[in-house]
Amino acid sequence: MPEERASVDADASSIADSGRPFDGPPDVAEAGTGTTATAAEVMTRVNAARVAAALRTAGRRPESR
Repeated sequence: MPEERASVDADASSIADSGRPFDGPPDVAEAGTGTTATAAEVMTRVNAARVAAALRTAGRRPESR
């Protein structure tokens, strides 16, 4: 699993408000249960989380041995 994806998953909540397991950000779970978040708003938030994860890992150098 790429480090960026693992970081995004670590930032995401695993349980939606309905109590059912959900493997994704809370905003996506809320959109699925009929709250006011639109698909565009959800994708903006998901993309922002991915960018934040990429920026956190951007300064790391690959190990060379």
